[in-house]
Amino acid sequence: MRTVKLSKILPASRTNIEANYWSITVDYRGKGFYSSYTQYMSILKFLIFLLVCFFCALPVYASEPDTTWNDCNTSECQTAQDPQLRAFINKRLNFYNSVFPDIFFIHLPNHDQWIDSILALEMLLGYQATSLDFEHPTKLSEDLLYVTVARIQKMLLYGHSAAFLFRVGVQAVAKRENVCVITMNPDAIASSSRAASDYMLAVPLDTLDTLPVKYQLDGMQLLEFIIDHEVSHCLDSYYNGPVPMSAKDFWGHFMHYKREMLADTFALARHVSQYGNNSQFIQNFINMRRLCLITGDPGTCSANTLSDLIDNNISKLSNKSVAELFKLVTELRLTDNFEYDQFVNYLFASIKAMQLLKVELDESCIGLTKPEGYTLNKQLILNILDESKKSYRLLFSTELEAQPYE
Repeated sequence: MRTVKLSKILPASRTNIEANYWSITVDYRGKGFYSSYTQYMSILKFLIFLLVCFFCALPVYASEPDTTWNDCNTSECQTAQDPQLRAFINKRLNFYNSVFPDIFFIHLPNHDQWIDSILALEMLLGYQATSLDFEHPTKLSEDLLYVTVARIQKMLLYGHSAAFLFRVGVQAVAKRENVCVITMNPDAIASSSRAASDYMLAVPLDTLDTLPVKYQLDGMQLLEFIIDHEVSHCLDSYYNGPVPMSAKDFWGHFMHYKREMLADTFALARHVSQYGNNSQFIQNFINMRRLCLITGDPGTCSANTLSDLIDNNISKLSNKSVAELFKLVTELRLTDNFEYDQFVNYLFASIKAMQLLKVELDESCIGLTKPEGYTLNKQLILNILDESKKSYRLLFSTELEAQPYE
């Protein structure tokens, strides 16, 4: 049995969720979590009595804010509980909580806190919650939920940034019908401009050391950008619907690309509305996105999309509320005319370019190296390589090595 204070996970403004006390115990049994609930103060008092007398597990309940993690002793964890950094994240998410009243946005702590985060997630969602990010047959709802929680666990363990939207089930602690769960490692993002740049670039540390300060990303601005990016994924699922099902071979890659473009565009629009369009962060970020092939994910190559926003649509960002900005970037996605067949050609060209750059391919890309029924577009491959080389030369004042294309 493992229990945790809800106040360790929830932002301070959400800890007083129940007017009366809830006593919630969570039991992990392999494939799922099983929760038992009671509102009786007598049981809560009894459990507290057991805690005091026998050092048994403390029941989870809504209480006053608790900004420390008593069971987190490593230096990495202690850095992660920086009150200023946590307050910064909560302030950003609470802003979205005020703008979109149908969704509760929450960040789950990662690494050593992942078990506590998963337990808090179970309490928030309740029983028979539904994952809203992917279209699926009703009979597979429970399976999708298990898979989604497993993905969240992986993201928490490795400190990856991601977002997941759920509709709560019965007996949920969350008071809103929908919960947006965000995972990320704020220390790896915001501790310094060097750390922020390292987060975006998969280059050796000795190469990173040659990156001039003027081309580095401001850590706190990147943290804001990533929060906005992940929030956009939840807004995308809520307002535009889940990723639709399709029998097309590369539909998953295509939808990943489309959703990443929208999320980056929304985050950049938010940045412009806050800092203006002359921010050094904008060009630095776009240049780093042009090196997306080095990171091994062609689905995040948003540089051209972001440049188009700045060059051709910047006037449309003026005097827009956050909701209006999201509506705008959704409309821009609908009119980008980059359809499935074009994307497939781009995908295969990108994979070939990655091979020429000697980038190690992950499992999702290995099977795309020899596309059956498709002819590689040599000029597209050369254009993709040229863009990567230009940005690399600008940032590091040296050439990006690539094998010749034959």
